[in-house]
Amino acid sequence: DYDRWRRYYSGWPCNPITALVDGVVKVLHSDHYSRPNHNAMVDLVFELIQKYHVTKTVIDASAPSFIRSLKIELGENPRYELKEKQDYQWMKVEPIPFQTTHKQMLYHAKFLLENKYVHIDKRFDKLITSLRTAIATDGILDKQQTSFNDILDSFRLVLWLYQEGRNY
Repeated sequence: DYDRWRRYYSGWPCNPITALVDGVVKVLHSDHYSRPNHNAMVDLVFELIQKYHVTKTVIDASAPSFIRSLKIELGENPRYELKEKQDYQWMKVEPIPFQTTHKQMLYHAKFLLENKYVHIDKRFDKLITSLRTAIATDGILDKQQTSFNDILDSFRLVLWLYQEGRNY
């Protein structure tokens, strides 16, 4: 049975949804959208959050307009930048600065995958392809060589939440 309090989501423009099941991160949903429309994605993300009972959504901090729109849709204060950074972990929609944490996220994702803490069903073929084609040098993903690199970026963003010491 899924732990309802640990359902994580990373949305825009890809959207892996995960849950912790018996100590393993299980991918519940993963898809990719080419050239997504802002408003349509806000609606879609909101629907997926409701459908999967997501408790935490993480989005790259470089997308503030999307973060604000989704926060409004979920009834959360859209002026997150006025809060202290240590309070971000308590938000329903948490901005995470991908630009400054991408290397650590890649190493963390690699650790979880290599130690079999992640289960990905074969129906999520784009996510699997992105992982199989991923090439990195010194912790930096080569986006030219990695197929579906946006999916991999969203996936490592959501996996970032599965760390000791995170209180969700």
